[in-house]
Amino acid sequence: MALEAQGKILQGGGYASRVLAETQKTSTTPVGGRVILFVNAISYVQRLSSVLSLLLESSSANKVLARIKMSNPGNQGAPPGLSVDVLDLHSKMRQKDRLKRIERFRKLKDAVLVCTDIAARGLDVPDVSAVIHFQAPRGSEIFVHRSGRTARAGRGGQSIAFVSPSDVTHWNKVYKSIGIAKEEVEKLELFPEEISAAKEASRLAADLEKKVHQTAKQSNENNWLKKAAQEADLLLEEDDDTAEMGKQKAPHRALWGLFQQMQERLRRPPRPSGAVRLSKKQRMKVIRRGR
Repeated sequence: MALEAQGKILQGGGYASRVLAETQKTSTTPVGGRVILFVNAISYVQRLSSVLSLLLESSSANKVLARIKMSNPGNQGAPPGLSVDVLDLHSKMRQKDRLKRIERFRKLKDAVLVCTDIAARGLDVPDVSAVIHFQAPRGSEIFVHRSGRTARAGRGGQSIAFVSPSDVTHWNKVYKSIGIAKEEVEKLELFPEEISAAKEASRLAADLEKKVHQTAKQSNENNWLKKAAQEADLLLEEDDDTAEMGKQKAPHRALWGLFQQMQERLRRPPRPSGAVRLSKKQRMKVIRRGR
């Protein structure tokens, strides 16, 4: 297996680590491609896929906004960079729906598949550029199966793990059980302004997704009450209808404002808090001097 034979581990800031599985060493990192992101619960799949589609300004975000009859206005033009689709996959989906989702993922050039460990075994998708462990695997065997979705058939790939301080002990056990020594872990440098920008964007996207869910739920309840009243031949007062329409427009306006805040944050480059801005190359030189 390429991961075991030529793996290289990088760890960033104590919060993220990644294992690079390479059959050929190159000086450039591939951009885009198919990415599989693993979580441990179906609820995480459902929520995270929606939040990610908003963060990546994906066409998949329209499905989130459509729940409350909103659509991406594109007020700042087309999103920069790659167009990435975000798909979900979990065990509560019907078998034929899972197969359709996997087939669609295979056909997409740039996409993120958010899934549980149902996709850790037996999923053969060509050219998966990276596997992301958003939540730590429950054991080393699952880690190996997850990571085995990339770097297949002599190709290169990355296995990236998000490691919180509370996960460090567990990850050390996983690495040790599959023969990865601590000396093989190299630090990935994360810059404060990048972390700050990512936190702000993530907060806005998660807040927007949560409020969209709440608004859609309330709207469904109101529609159910109206339908029940009609079936019972009860007449609704016109004033009640007018007041209800006003109540529905208010949260929509707030959601549009939140959406625009998120979009503006996503398209604004991270800025350091200091007066002098160094290029990435200059910052790397400073970091190397301090080692």
